[in-house]
Amino acid sequence: MQRVLFVAVICVLLGTGVSFGDNHAKEGKDFVDQSVVAITSNWDYQEYIARATQGAIEASTKGEIESLFMKFRKKFGPIKTYHGSQGKHYTNRLGPDTIFEMGNYKASVDYEYSYATIRMLVTMEEGEWKISIFQVNAE
Repeated sequence: MQRVLFVAVICVLLGTGVSFGDNHAKEGKDFVDQSVVAITSNWDYQEYIARATQGAIEASTKGEIESLFMKFRKKFGPIKTYHGSQGKHYTNRLGPDTIFEMGNYKASVDYEYSYATIRMLVTMEEGEWKISIFQVNAE
């Protein structure tokens, strides 16, 4: 009887963890979709900075980020068609009170002058999704 109860409790706890992860997976994908459109509609580096992790921001100077986005704006132009993102969400329990969540996504976008894929690695920080890696690949 105790063994059956123990197994039932474990199943409930595991089920809760999966549900929690699934909800955050949808939130992560929604964050990526909204971010790609907000950032690349006019290649606004301030939209990127508002969504990026502190580590991602500190990897370059504000001037370098602004210069890079100006180059993107000239090369790609504004969005014509956003095809959405695809990717995976990962949840890792690092301790009894510590959960690490991340998502790795790739979005397909038609711009005025070219087509590109945007790769984003996003992480959950203090209850909010943030961009850790933002990579633009011309096709």
